[in-house]
Parts: sequence; C-alpha cells; structure tokens
Amino acid sequence: MTERLLITGGTGLLGGDLAAFFSDSYDVVAVGSAICDIRDYDQTVAFIVSRKPDVVLHAAAWADVNACEDDEARAMAINAEGSKNVAVGCREAGARLVYYSTDYVFDGTKELPYVEDDAVNPINVYGRSKYAGEQLVCEVMSEAAILRVAWLYGGGPGSFVKELIRRGREYLLKSDEGESPAPLTMVSDQIGTPTWTMEVARQTEVVLQKKLGGIYHCTAEGACSRYDMAVTIFRLLGMDVAVEPCPRKKFAINQAPRPLYTPLENAALKKIDSSIMRDYGSALIEFIQQFKES
Repeated sequence: MTERLLITGGTGLLGGDLAAFFSDSYDVVAVGSAICDIRDYDQTVAFIVSRKPDVVLHAAAWADVNACEDDEARAMAINAEGSKNVAVGCREAGARLVYYSTDYVFDGTKELPYVEDDAVNPINVYGRSKYAGEQLVCEVMSEAAILRVAWLYGGGPGSFVKELIRRGREYLLKSDEGESPAPLTMVSDQIGTPTWTMEVARQTEVVLQKKLGGIYHCTAEGACSRYDMAVTIFRLLGMDVAVEPCPRKKFAINQAPRPLYTPLENAALKKIDSSIMRDYGSALIEFIQQFKES
C-alpha cells in the first residue's frame, strides 16, 4: 500500500516542489493555510489525525524576514507555536515528521561554515521564531528530523532566481527600447548557499528512507553572495544585464538585520554517509536549463 504523505505549506516555494517530487512515490496531500491554519491548535491536530498520514513534511512558515521583525507575535504563532501544533498532530497520528528550519538561527559571525553543533544565536525575529520552532518540535517529538535549509530557489512563488530573471528581462526591454537602465544592484558582502528546492526534496527522500531523526544541515555545497549568484545566472542565460555589487548596509534602513555569513556544512549527514547535496553551481545550472526548456 502506498504511504500517505502530508505537506504543510504545500502552496509555497518549498512545499510545492516537495509535492511535485514525492507525488510519484507517495499518496500526497499538500495543503496551505486556507485549509489548515497551523496557528489553530485544535484545527491542526484534528486535521492531521483525520488524514492519517505516515509522514508529514512541515514546510509551512512565515518567511518574510522584514515583516516578521514588525510582528513578532505573528511570527512566533506561525513558526514556533504552529510547528508545535503540527508536531502534536504527528504524535497523535503516529506519523513521522520532517521540519524545515533555516540558516538564520546563526548570527553570521563565524568565519567557517556552520555545523550542527555550533551554538545558535539568531539576530532577527524570523531566526528566533524558527529556532523556537526547532525546540518545540524536539520537545514534542524527539525522533523528528529537522533540516536546516538556506537561500531557497525553485519553480514556485517567492523564488529569488525567478525574481532576478524578471528584473533582468525588464532591464533588457528598456535597453531594447533605447533607454539606459540603471545596473541592478546586488548585495556582495552577505554570503550564503543558494539551494534548489528539488535538491532539498531529494535529500528529504534519503532522510525518510534511512529513518533519520535529529538536526541536519541540508544545503548545497559551497557559498557565494547574491551578487555572485546574479552574475552567474545572467551568464548562464546569455542575458547582457549590468550588475553592480553593493554592501548590505545600503539596504539596511527599515529592514531586519541579516547575518552576513551563514554557509552551512552538512556535517551530520556526511558523518553517516547520507549527504547527496551537490555544489550550488551544478544544481543552479540544471535548474536554469530546465527553466530555459520550459
């Protein structure tokens, strides 16, 4: 019998691609907040129990970093208490749980990639709410798998790569019309690891197959800035778009603080010979090729 898999945040960037990836091997139900508002304890637990899933992939989150800074109560209700509600539902239903967290649990002051044992120290509300979610999930289900991901891009809404391509097309359109558009400015001193959502899905499959629990970093190998990423994407697409580097502080006015260095080392997965994450360049090339073909 095909196992049942429930995905929260199923209409989002990560959840949508998780649903697409697992639909061939599981009986997948992907839901958004309109169907299951994870802030509502009774609704969430009842919904999960009624669906009788074998596995729950908890991808629902409020990931608007600036908005979270302005409304800490809502961020905690969704990312922290909402995650606890999902965990309770999984416990009551006897389902396995994978919870997706973030590199923003770290403060970005380390000079080497972060490993799972490094001390967390989030510097914004979003990071604090996601770390609180980690703690609450572990309290309810110690056997849950927590995957810390970062700088996600993919085919769904909110993808940095798709937004960058849209801006590049606008630049080229203006150029074609005889205008002299200003170069696109991209942050060059904030370093992280662009990670394709489909790579996260593949790694999640390994986590499920091996019945892993605990905290794992789950990002592509290597690191770059948003500026480096933009230059690479336009080169791969053959788009002659001018891009200028700029410091993070240029965008810091009225924005939540961001950690400047958060590459993650998939140390725990590598220790048990379970990491299948590729370097970010190889994954990005494949994504861009698929984008061009579609």
